[in-house]
Amino acid sequence: MPPYSQAATVSHGVANAADPKAAKPRKYVSIDGVEYDVTDFKHPGGSVINYMLTSLGADATETFNEFHMRSKKAKLVLKSLPKRIAQGGRDFANKKEQELLEAFKQFRQELTRDGFFDTNVSHVVMRVAELAAIFALGLYLFSLPGLLFKALSVLTLGLFGARCGWLQHEGGHNSLTGKMWVDKRIQRAFIGFGLGSCGSMWNSMHEKHHTTPQKINYDMDLDTVPLVAFFDTAIEKNRARSHSKWWMRFQAYTFLPVTSGLFVMLFWLFYLHPRKVLREKSWEQGLWMLSSHTVRPYLMASVSGLGFWQCYGLHWVSLWVAGQYLFGHFSLSHTHTDTVDEDKFKNWVEFAVHHTVDINPQNPLINWVMGYLNCQVVHHLFPNMPQYKQPEVSKRLARFCKENGLQYTAISYWEAWKRTFKNLDESGTTTSPWVEARERERERERNARMDVGAMATTRGGLLAAEWLTSLIMFSTMSSAGHHGDTARQYVVAIGVIMWLLTSALAASYLLTLQHDLPTIHLDHQGPVLQITGKLSIELVYYALFSFLSLVAFFCAAAHAHGSGAAAASAFFGVVLAAATGASCVLTYRDLADDLSGGPQLNPGQPASVSQPSQF
Repeated sequence: MPPYSQAATVSHGVANAADPKAAKPRKYVSIDGVEYDVTDFKHPGGSVINYMLTSLGADATETFNEFHMRSKKAKLVLKSLPKRIAQGGRDFANKKEQELLEAFKQFRQELTRDGFFDTNVSHVVMRVAELAAIFALGLYLFSLPGLLFKALSVLTLGLFGARCGWLQHEGGHNSLTGKMWVDKRIQRAFIGFGLGSCGSMWNSMHEKHHTTPQKINYDMDLDTVPLVAFFDTAIEKNRARSHSKWWMRFQAYTFLPVTSGLFVMLFWLFYLHPRKVLREKSWEQGLWMLSSHTVRPYLMASVSGLGFWQCYGLHWVSLWVAGQYLFGHFSLSHTHTDTVDEDKFKNWVEFAVHHTVDINPQNPLINWVMGYLNCQVVHHLFPNMPQYKQPEVSKRLARFCKENGLQYTAISYWEAWKRTFKNLDESGTTTSPWVEARERERERERNARMDVGAMATTRGGLLAAEWLTSLIMFSTMSSAGHHGDTARQYVVAIGVIMWLLTSALAASYLLTLQHDLPTIHLDHQGPVLQITGKLSIELVYYALFSFLSLVAFFCAAAHAHGSGAAAASAFFGVVLAAATGASCVLTYRDLADDLSGGPQLNPGQPASVSQPSQF
């Protein structure tokens, strides 16, 4: 028995006291009937290896073979790990599963023999040339005068960013050139420049989705509460996270423009992905990400004569478009399918076939629009296969599934959208008794702290709107009028200050910092104004900037005649005033709801200041 004897080893996480390394439970993964000890192994792909532990009932044979098909290093590392022969060989759930996986192995061998895993460099060159042409077209449209061309340019540059997402995704799977080092460089360049994001972070999250699609508490694409709930018990399965019942009820309407375009993009670009770069000290990825925030606005400014900050604001609008395009299409192929309970495990083939769908795989236009990810079942079975070959494989897969009793699902593009939004609507309005009980409890207690869940509330949406509109307002006004114009300077100053403050508020929410400032208990006199509650500095902020937004609007409106930039700035000033005004009302309402539990001040009682309560 190599290389441990049975007495010197441990089984399925049970430590052996005679083993000097047995201070902690041992972890094993089973591959081709051999159990490998991964307790002390630092997996380059991150914690996804814990999804395949033998103690969970998992077998990692197909997972390892498909993920590491092109990696010689991975196979050498596997051989170097401590191992033992699994008793009885590979453990199948039943004879039917054994026959299915044997048939899948033969199916894969046929595809390999017929060249479906062979890469084509000319196809990669064509994809890169296509992206270069789209980007060049976007810059050309941006150089033309008029708001219509600017709008068309923003949409084109948004398409560029989204299609960079398709290319980097394939680079992350090493299916572009087949050379891992080259593919990873392509991925980092295009996800960094095109989307301002980090390739390593994407891979870490995406591999968990591939390993166990639609498995609760495993699939990262389902780990989305409080921003969005993709299945009916999503809220109950994430009890530790706060959420807004009202937000969930309307999530089908906010999923694309707010959740995908704003929340996810802001969270990724300003927190999650930069944090990954800093932790890994991956300066190559950091430089590509920085180029998205600097080089792209600079090129836009160079061809149009507009100011850098104005172009940066419009660059963010293009990222908003890209976010909707990307995350909307990613959701079409699996979020509406059945989920798998966290205590159940399926084999590689059943996970892929029964919990993803293909979408018009024989339609060339849909293949282009979705970057071949409409062949999602094929892609999940063979993630290292060049994706442009998958439409042809889908024909063979349909026969394979029929012969082996599997339910292969292929639907139309519009049916996929219909199912996705129907699922969002139904999941958002389904409320379990546990959720209702928690809602009643929260109404009594009124949390004094806001975490990432607050970004999925009405006030979170308003904050995102304030952040974006203040950015656009001052960036557009910065190029209007003369530099010595006082009114213009007022608009720019108000916009910059509001953008910085809303950025700070958003960062505090995302970092789960205490957002409440000290509460002021006001002195009051007489029966007319019965001020018996408390006033937050946050309320003062919203009231003040609601007024200043109107000032900015009037200043910009004074320049609106004959100036498209000033007119646009005036429009966003009105939007900003409305958003801050709504935030002011909501903040006052929250404070008013707390009056019964807050300090009761008698007329003439001195004012005081107290710190917010803590959990």
